[in-house]
Amino acid sequence: MKRLFELLLAARLLFPLFDSPLHHLYSDPQRHWDNGALFLHPGIMGSNDPYLYQAWLFALRWIARDDAALIQLWLRRTVRRDAGRLYGALRELLPRPWALAGAIVIALIPESISYYAYFMNETLLMTLLGFCFWLTLRSWRKQSLSAYSMASIAWACAALTRTVALPMALGCLAWLWLAPSQRSQPSRRPQKLLIATLVACALVVPAGLHARRDLHYFAPFGNLYFNSIYHDSGMHDISVDYGALGRFQFGAPSFYGPTYAPFSNWTTDRQASRTSASTPLMAVRTGSASRFAFDCSVGSRYGDSAGRTSNI
Repeated sequence: MKRLFELLLAARLLFPLFDSPLHHLYSDPQRHWDNGALFLHPGIMGSNDPYLYQAWLFALRWIARDDAALIQLWLRRTVRRDAGRLYGALRELLPRPWALAGAIVIALIPESISYYAYFMNETLLMTLLGFCFWLTLRSWRKQSLSAYSMASIAWACAALTRTVALPMALGCLAWLWLAPSQRSQPSRRPQKLLIATLVACALVVPAGLHARRDLHYFAPFGNLYFNSIYHDSGMHDISVDYGALGRFQFGAPSFYGPTYAPFSNWTTDRQASRTSASTPLMAVRTGSASRFAFDCSVGSRYGDSAGRTSNI
């Protein structure tokens, strides 16, 4: 069983060589890739999106210098650590054979690897969640401040990658905080609270200031109003005017075809936006002398200053 798990890890390690995210730069993956390039001088999209994935892509691009081989090496290590850390979490709960069996089942799920073909927040989030659950259970076992610190850092990073991890982070850290100390040790709850607060401040403050550049309010998790606005609008897509920063039109990808295909042909009954589909090109300042042009109409094309385009 160990050999099978090692074989699956090797297959995951090789996956980016056969289906690299560099071959799928359009729509959201293109936006994330650009956010990484513009991390030090974010545009409105960088202010809207969660902070940590942008920082991760910035580090990737800075270290690799856009060398495809180095980028794929970085991504291969990320894919491998996903399943490896989930095995570590299972090992904290189960005997080794059962933990290996669980990790093999997870590694065999196609969706556990297919999304690594794209630059998406989830690629970093899933790897972080593996670390988070492993470090949480490890902290429960060790009952040490250093283990609690590592769990706090991991959960803070996950929450700043996707806000969906925030409730899990609060729940797990509260569980560890309430954990009874060993009889020979005094209560460490004040120290744990101080550690969690310091870790949160160290990451939340720069994240909030990063978003504040264009949103003009402190937003460590990005623009949390956007989904609510889209939901309440009842429209198929919405148009957002950011003034001098541009005007953008957004729509859920699942609305442009049968949402539950191939199981159902159901499509949403939401009506199209009142905004004209021929939205003009808008210029967005990138913090340097160059400027990028975006055609924000849904179903049109994304273009940059060099004239390259890809379908949205």
